[in-house]
Amino acid sequence: MKRVLFALCMVDCACAASTGPAERAEIGTTAAQIEVCQEVGRACKADGGTDCYDKYDACMTDGGLR
Repeated sequence: MKRVLFALCMVDCACAASTGPAERAEIGTTAAQIEVCQEVGRACKADGGTDCYDKYDACMTDGGLR
C-alpha cells in the first residue's frame, strides 16, 4: 500500500511540476465553476424543485464546461 501511495504522490508531483501558472489558474477556475453549479443543483433539491439536473446542466453549459 505504501508503494502505491508513493507512486501516486510521484505522479501527482510530476503533473504539478509540468503545469504552468496558466494551467493551474484554469484548473482553479474550472473547479470553482463546477462548485457553483453543484450548489445550484443542491439548492434546487433543498427547495423541493424538480428538474434539478437540468438546472445543473444549464449552469455547466453557461459556464462553458459542456
